[in-house]
Amino acid sequence: MHAAEPFPHFVDDYLNYLYETHPTSATLDGVHLHDDLLEDFRRPALDALNSTLSGFSRRLDNIPVASLPRTEQVEHGIISANVRARQFELDETRGWERNPQVYADILASSLAAQAIFDYAPEADRARRILSKLRQTPRLIQAARDNVKEPPAIFIKVGVDTLRGVTTFIDRDLPRAFHSLDDLHLLADLADASTEAVQAISSYVDYLETDVRPRAKASFRLGQDRFEQKLRLEEGFSLPTDRLLAIAERELHNTQEDFRTLAGRLNGGDPIASWRKA
Repeated sequence: MHAAEPFPHFVDDYLNYLYETHPTSATLDGVHLHDDLLEDFRRPALDALNSTLSGFSRRLDNIPVASLPRTEQVEHGIISANVRARQFELDETRGWERNPQVYADILASSLAAQAIFDYAPEADRARRILSKLRQTPRLIQAARDNVKEPPAIFIKVGVDTLRGVTTFIDRDLPRAFHSLDDLHLLADLADASTEAVQAISSYVDYLETDVRPRAKASFRLGQDRFEQKLRLEEGFSLPTDRLLAIAERELHNTQEDFRTLAGRLNGGDPIASWRKA
């Protein structure tokens, strides 16, 4: 019998893989090894991701929880839920197939992280932006290929975000790198920006003219899927009716606190107090 894989080794391997396949999340976590990449949502890449996650799940199951220190026992459960949550998203909730906002949010976050956070020299970050802009048509094509019957509300949010991205590329990126004096890099950025905006704008037109008029899908996951999603992603094991009761209770308590405070400010008119805030 082979000795069990050391749990810290598994964790390092898993995190390194996640950062490689989710470079935007890596950047936001302060890991800059993959800053020149955008996520790959093409079907072969998604299939490979799912297969690799299954492999990680099997490896994790082969690490005996009882033999781990108490802290690692807790971490084992957290990582196990994380792996299964990612598989659940790929197989069941399938945001990559139902929601153009998935792609819009990745693109917006990925570009903004390089422009806003001054963690590297301006020229280096500009080159990473250039690389991402050149990969944008590939990301948009993956969205076209994958997202077939999105709910109308998902289309609206996705379109709004994508329009914001085009504004960011056209207006804000030149401002973010205004002090660059590398004319070749600036020219490449301008060309790549034009191609990226064209790809995004074409997709927005497609969503609005071709997809939105026939959008009939529901955004609802159903109670079972939603409860499983909450268990895996948030660690909530309460049924949804109990969670709803808690939320309504807290809403009522907050509203009462607001009314009490408003009464002390202007004689008991909470709406007037809210408008003045």
